[in-house]
Amino acid sequence: MSRIYFHAEHDEAEVLGSERHQMRYYCDELFTVGISLHDRPGGHDPIRRLLPAGHLCLPFEGESFEKYFRLSIRASLMGDHFLLPDGTKVDPFESALNTALVAGSDPIKLGARLHGQCEIHTYVEGPDRRWLAGIIQQGLDHGIFRADAGWDQVVALLRKDHDSPVVTSYSVCDQFPNRHVAGWVPKHEHLDPDKAWYGLPEGERWGEAVKGLRRINAEEFPLVLSPETWETFRFGNGTTGIDLRRIANDLAKESNVV
Repeated sequence: MSRIYFHAEHDEAEVLGSERHQMRYYCDELFTVGISLHDRPGGHDPIRRLLPAGHLCLPFEGESFEKYFRLSIRASLMGDHFLLPDGTKVDPFESALNTALVAGSDPIKLGARLHGQCEIHTYVEGPDRRWLAGIIQQGLDHGIFRADAGWDQVVALLRKDHDSPVVTSYSVCDQFPNRHVAGWVPKHEHLDPDKAWYGLPEGERWGEAVKGLRRINAEEFPLVLSPETWETFRFGNGTTGIDLRRIANDLAKESNVV
């Protein structure tokens, strides 16, 4: 079974991969609520206007359209992006995550962040470890995170100290630390990069990877879980299912359809 790992420099905790599937379910359900489908034969849902030509759901009407639309989301079959009137493409996966970020509680928000970024090493800095532990504990208390899935070990790890970051990875992807996130290459070109990397002391590998992670967070895209950006962080262009519904309805009004 897959796992979400939480790595500290000298310790580690893991959560069952089934929890990630649960996070995905929350995101997909909130997305379908936000997008609020109402397709009927002879009264098509304006959301169709945001689907690209040839989309797999377009041949269907009414309940069949809604059923296959929801199925395509849950099975990751959307494939094509939504297309906004100005030509902007909206990734359905990112939009589902963003819907959870604006409509969910803190544990749901954390689920969205982990679902979207655990394999690319989202992380929390040392001073914010107890803050993150509190969110996980809230999720456990409310049943959002399931007991006996490993979350209690993560809480204990986060509360252990506040001196160093805790970094995630996913069991079927690169673990942390790794030389790719570190941006590390050996000084001598003739050396095998992977062998040279694993020949480094563990502490040096950890330090180089953390530096690389912070560089990515500052220069490429945000990865850090922080109370300072908790309410404002969004994936992609920030569009939610709620936004898509509003845009589709506005288009319909302009055409005197609604």
